[in-house]
Amino acid sequence: MPRQLFPVNEQHLDWEFPQFHWGLCVNAQEALKELSEPWRRGDRTKAMIGRAAKLAGMTYWRAFDIWYGKARVTVEENNRIQDALIRKRKLVAHNEFAELRTRMARLESLLRQADEDFYSEEIAALKHSSLRAD
Repeated sequence: MPRQLFPVNEQHLDWEFPQFHWGLCVNAQEALKELSEPWRRGDRTKAMIGRAAKLAGMTYWRAFDIWYGKARVTVEENNRIQDALIRKRKLVAHNEFAELRTRMARLESLLRQADEDFYSEEIAALKHSSLRAD
């Protein structure tokens, strides 16, 4: 049976290298790439890494090393990256929700302008929708 290069037991890894976790490196790479989004047309990788580094609160070169898988990620770094990713996802969700509310208000206004009596049921449904803030 061939010998495994890396131990599979997570407890063994934590005991041998308490400040590192082998599995975090790939997740940190993916998280940094998600943090750097949205990518603009013609955007350079340097700009993407810089955006991700700024959001994660780390230096450009540390983010560069993690981005390309050259560095082991400490638990503290992984936590900072994950926290930044959570903040970004919440902000994106908040913005999408606000955009939906705006679109619903615009639709309600258009329905009122067209024929308020004819569209009274739709307007009432929009007013009592779970997306309404008020």
